[in-house]
Amino acid sequence: MTLAIAKSRLRYWMIAIIALSAGAQARAALVIDPTFSRSVTRLSNAAQVESAVNYVIQQYESLFSDSITINITIAATSNSSVLGESDTNLLTGYSYSQVRNALSTHATTANDAIAVASLGAADPTGGANFLVPQAEAQALGLDSPTDPKSAGTFTFGTSLSYTFDPNNRAVAGQ
Repeated sequence: MTLAIAKSRLRYWMIAIIALSAGAQARAALVIDPTFSRSVTRLSNAAQVESAVNYVIQQYESLFSDSITINITIAATSNSSVLGESDTNLLTGYSYSQVRNALSTHATTANDAIAVASLGAADPTGGANFLVPQAEAQALGLDSPTDPKSAGTFTFGTSLSYTFDPNNRAVAGQ
């Protein structure tokens, strides 16, 4: 084997090792999967609305590394008193110790540790069940990280004018 072939093979293996180790260290990622209701898909500006929602989703996905998929519903209403509102799917039946243990297990920062340390070992509710928003339950391992149910609904009012361009947010009258 010539020196050139040996160097070539060494280079190949080094690239393969770097690629594999980069893949092994890849961060888990949050995935937000929107479902646009018919109230949105029937709008004359549905494409703009969907694009704006997807832009916001990308912003949130880049901030969190929890390996979960959150399904959300996007809806619209012609109710003139609604600018925007949200509803969340609440899961129940969790004890204090379950929630405390989940918080402790998922503590990754000094602030997390301080918050968990401030929780007493004894249940201050006397055995009451806790309601936990589905997305939080998923992030804490209390619910499946890929629960197919919608974690909640975001509804916006269609009687108001919006700008959907993330690069031009100061549009008069919108």
